[in-house]
Amino acid sequence: MHNKKTFFEYYPFALLLIATAILIFFPVFTFDLYWHMANGRAMLETGTIISTEIFSFTANGTSFNNHEWLSQIIFYLFYLAGGAGGLMGLKMLLLLAVVSILFYISMFRGADISVASLVIAAFVMASLFRLTVRPHLFSFFLLAIFLLLLYGYKKEKLGQKALYFIPPLVIVWDFLHGAVYGMILLGAFTSAETVKYFARAYTAGWTGFTSMTFNRVKALWVIAGITLVAAFLNPFGLMSYNVFAELLTENILVTTILEYKAPKLADHQIFWFLLFSTGALLLLEWRRVDLTDIFVLIPFAYLSITYSRAIAPFLIVAAPFIAASATKILPVKNSEGLKGILRVLVLSVLSAVVALYILNLKFLTPILETNHSFGYQFGQKYIPVGSARFVKETGLDGNMYNTGHFGGYLAFYLFPERKIFQYNHPYIFGKVTATTRNSTEFEKWNINYAIIGTKWEYDNIFYLPDWAPVYWEPGATILVRRNKRNEDFIRQYEINFFRPLMTNEQLTGLARSSQKIYPYIVKETGTYLAYMHDRRLADLLADFLSWDVASSIKVEERIKLLKKALRYNSDSQKLKSAMSRLTKGA
Repeated sequence: MHNKKTFFEYYPFALLLIATAILIFFPVFTFDLYWHMANGRAMLETGTIISTEIFSFTANGTSFNNHEWLSQIIFYLFYLAGGAGGLMGLKMLLLLAVVSILFYISMFRGADISVASLVIAAFVMASLFRLTVRPHLFSFFLLAIFLLLLYGYKKEKLGQKALYFIPPLVIVWDFLHGAVYGMILLGAFTSAETVKYFARAYTAGWTGFTSMTFNRVKALWVIAGITLVAAFLNPFGLMSYNVFAELLTENILVTTILEYKAPKLADHQIFWFLLFSTGALLLLEWRRVDLTDIFVLIPFAYLSITYSRAIAPFLIVAAPFIAASATKILPVKNSEGLKGILRVLVLSVLSAVVALYILNLKFLTPILETNHSFGYQFGQKYIPVGSARFVKETGLDGNMYNTGHFGGYLAFYLFPERKIFQYNHPYIFGKVTATTRNSTEFEKWNINYAIIGTKWEYDNIFYLPDWAPVYWEPGATILVRRNKRNEDFIRQYEINFFRPLMTNEQLTGLARSSQKIYPYIVKETGTYLAYMHDRRLADLLADFLSWDVASSIKVEERIKLLKKALRYNSDSQKLKSAMSRLTKGA
């Protein structure tokens, strides 16, 4: 009976782990990831830490603070070990560890199992937009570790020796991402415990001011001092703190990148609910709230309402507090009946919320409409996958222009044979990007071809009479300068009619409208499929080649077209059947 009871009690936590694993199991997608892996690969190849720009011809040699160099190496090693699956495995390990640590902290702080599970599930959902494979995953993990060490020490679950891990962890953290969150937590925690110690004589009866002994507070001072010295002796530590300090000023990063803007209510409803709940619990329990919690929560709350990227760190430090405080005000301590009702209610709510979230987000929403669709593969919605393959395999050369957010992928895929124009790193490429708004300055770069993905670039830089589209995929287009050097290339690849986002009806209508247009549609669709997976258009190409008018294209050319299309579209049975018919007939 005891084992059954224990299983029932911890069933919410098991559900929490399962739900977390399902929710974070979405395609490995982020522009920055490729930039980080490109740097990681270069560091492993050269044996040196990359701190100057090496992937572009426009800002080559520009110094930058690469405070994430260790993360970059780790990402590339996991990529080598298992591709997208390896990176997904790393994300799973880190985030499931975070969830488990927060649950354990909530438990020794007195939270009910069901309440803690529900609160932590809310943290996962509110933070989902940040749970991507980027260096901040290491910050989330290490922030949870710091929370465990400090509150475990405070609650006497851990001894003084546990604090010895903090200084070396800060050094490693500075190599991975930057330990600013850890330094804020350590500073706030130590300050609060110090205030409580010296104010103990004046706050008798106020439980929130219950103090540690002098020796225990002294140990915190010693560790905080050693940590501070270690951080300042580490040059990469200074770099990381400088990067975060710049966020406190109005600069190009804060004004142009979405994650540095304040979170909107419409986009982050769960976060705002948890933030409001934190404030309400502080007010309801104001005489019993631990001063340490107040000191810790305030700076993280400020960061979270100022920058959306700080939502997850705030919720990491807030989740155990919310879970423990909510448990205290619920009238279930002395009532097993009410506790059972609460458990069933919370389990029902958690199950329903997770089920609806998964159903709507992962299975009912078409994959082209979300980056959180269920799967572990590399997300390709906004990445110029086909364009990069096209450039590499057709031998396009000369100076390349690219949209900023494409730079990381192109650096990873095309370097060192080709160098990029720019990447969305304002401190490195700010002046380079500015030249695109000055036609005279821009012409100095002598661009021969461009991989672009924004309407502004079409309208203001690459006018179609002067530039020929030679490859078109859903998120990007390759344009080649019309000049004598590119005449043969344009003659072979210029796109006249095909657009990948056109419907089957639109493309079919064009193909049937004229015998002259038909071969263009077939050729241009085939060229697109030769470098890109697209089941819909692969099936459509097979349909085109089944028409009587297909005889106007030589059999050898049709076979060649199908062979290339099948390379990335072997899951199209229609395409396979078309190839089988042609080869048998030939």
